[in-house]
Amino acid sequence: MAVGEAVLPESIGAPARSAAVAAFLAWIGDYRPVSEEMHGYGDAEITYTPADPAPGWNAQLAALDLLSRAKHRTGIAALDLARRRALLTAQLSRLPGNRLPANPITAPHVALALMAHWAATSAAIDLAYEARIGAGNCRVLAEVTRPPLPLAPGDSP
Repeated sequence: MAVGEAVLPESIGAPARSAAVAAFLAWIGDYRPVSEEMHGYGDAEITYTPADPAPGWNAQLAALDLLSRAKHRTGIAALDLARRRALLTAQLSRLPGNRLPANPITAPHVALALMAHWAATSAAIDLAYEARIGAGNCRVLAEVTRPPLPLAPGDSP
C-alpha cells in the first residue's frame, strides 16, 4: 500500500487507492504465465503470456524497503509521502522510457505496473475525460449515440 499511496493520484482518495492496490494484487495473483493468448481467427501463430513478473516485483519492493532502512532507519511504509516519492522517483529515473507500458505485465518496475494497471481501469479513464464513459461496460444500443455524462464535482468514478 505504501507504493500505491505514493504513485496513484491523490485526487482519487484513499479508498480508491486501496481498491486499486487490492485489484492489482488480485490481478497479479491470478496471472498464469505461459498461457495461450487470444489470437484472431485464422492467425497461424499462437503466442503465450510472458513469465511471471511477481518474483521480480517482490524483490523490488524488498529492495525499496532495504533502501529506506539504509537511508532513513525505517521501512518505506513508515516514511512520509514525500520521502516515499523521493525513493521511488530515484528508482524510476534509472529506467528507460518515459511512459507507462500498454500492458502492465511488461512493466520493468512494480510501481509502473501498478500505475499502468490502474490507468487502464474504467474509473481512471472516466477521471481522465471527466465523464462517465464506463470503458468496458456494456450500454444499451439506444444510448450509444448519447455523449457520456460529465462527472459531478467531487465525484469519484
